Order: sequence, then structure tokens, then C-alpha cells
Amino acid sequence: MIQADSQADIPENILPMARLIGLNSILARALWDADAHLLGAIFTANKPGGFTKNDAHLLEILSSQVAVVIQNIRLFHTERTLAEQMAVLYSIAVAATQAGDEDQLIEHVTLIIGQRLYSDSFGILLLDEATRELYLHSSYRIGMHEGMARIPMGVGVTGEVARSAKPLRVDDVSLSPEYLSLYPLTRSELCVP
Repeated sequence: MIQADSQADIPENILPMARLIGLNSILARALWDADAHLLGAIFTANKPGGFTKNDAHLLEILSSQVAVVIQNIRLFHTERTLAEQMAVLYSIAVAATQAGDEDQLIEHVTLIIGQRLYSDSFGILLLDEATRELYLHSSYRIGMHEGMARIPMGVGVTGEVARSAKPLRVDDVSLSPEYLSLYPLTRSELCVP
């Protein structure tokens, strides 16, 4: 906890910022999760006459409660995400049992995953054995646009995944030499064989 009842008590590393925004006194405490990871900080400032031991005790209690709330929100979000993913897997399993052929299965799977997990761009590419090129299944959509018709084996993230038979995740496509732009709004790409 930081308790500074005047500008003279404010730690040097935050004094320039304190002066800039007009802080004369500060009471601050870090918010920690159960594994001692920093979640953030809670602070109050400029109390006339400075802060009491009671103020510090109240902020300590408040910071503990806020940290618990943040952790619970994160856990709830994680659980909700996992539940949605399980629901998607169940829907895909049902679609697999109901599909009459490969095209119908791909259509259903693309629709389910595209609507519920990856709405910006999701689809399945198939290999043309004769030309050794990947072609977009008719269900593939990139945002509101149709994508390139064919991708040569080994070209782009998708072509590299097809060539290597290994999954590839690119967090920032602008930094990836493998990336082939099909849709200008793409920022990341995940591809599995």
C-alpha cells in the first residue's frame, strides 16, 4: 500500500505524474488475484488533512473485495466461453450425424462455427489433388466478401499448414512472412490441417 499524506511523501517514481495531475495526497493499494498476479490498483487522492489508519484499513478491505469480484467476473467469462465451445462441439456432432454428404457436412459445420465462434472469417479449404492447390469450399466467407478461389500449396498461412501438416497461429499477420492477404481487415489467423 502507498500512503502519502502530502506531496513530500509521494514516492519519487510517481511524483512527476502526481504533480502533473495535481495530487497532493495518495492512498493506493494493488489488486492481487489468488495466485499473486497483479489485476490492477485502487487509489484515492487529495483528502484534506491526509489519510488515517482507518482509511488505509478500509481501502485494504475494499481492494480485497474488488479483487475477488474481478476474479469472479473472469472465471464466469471463462466458464461461459467453455460452455459455448462445448455447445458448438455438440452442434457439430449432431450435424455430422444428420449430413447426407461431405458438402452438406462442411456447409453445416462452417455455418455453426462461423455464427457462434469466428464470425469475421471462417471456412474450410479442400485440396485439389490434380493441381495441388487449396480451394475454398462454397460455404467459406471472409467477412462480407468472397475470398480468393485457389491457394497454392506452401503459399500463405493456409498453404504452409497444408504443406507441413502442422497447425499455425499467427497473432499479428503484418509480422508474418507466411501471411497471404485475402481480406484486408484480418489481424490474426489460425489454421489447422
